Amino acid sequence: MDSVVSSEAHGDALVIEDMLKFAIHDLGSLHIGALLIYRPDGEPGPTVEQRLPIPPPLRIRSATHLAPLRHALGQVDGAAVFDAEGVLRDLGVRLVPSEAAERSVDPIGGTRHTSARRYSHDDPRATVIAVSEDGPVSIFRNGDVLANSHPS
Repeated sequence: MDSVVSSEAHGDALVIEDMLKFAIHDLGSLHIGALLIYRPDGEPGPTVEQRLPIPPPLRIRSATHLAPLRHALGQVDGAAVFDAEGVLRDLGVRLVPSEAAERSVDPIGGTRHTSARRYSHDDPRATVIAVSEDGPVSIFRNGDVLANSHPS
């Protein structure tokens, strides 16, 4: 975890740490597959396909928001995008990789992990957490695997 949260260039270490704990202890342990994207700046990110209305501003750092967030992620397919403060900004988005990402970023695991890795290539400052329904969690930045408990 230290290597994932140690760089200030990738945002608030406490938000990232809470996202990782949520991914491992809440989602992975309950077999809820999900993609969590932490974007540390306010700039528009890479192309995503919006499929749902703007969600309520649930905060990853607020204990009372975790149950509704967990419930939403268990019901909705697609990625959840969080801002620099750890507030949910988009839910159920489909990640659309660039042609460069599709050409240069090799698949890893299943579709969710490959999408996460390719998105991280297109949004190099983002931290992308892929949670498998089987429980393993993988963390990506800049197209690289920072941590991977998923068999390749």
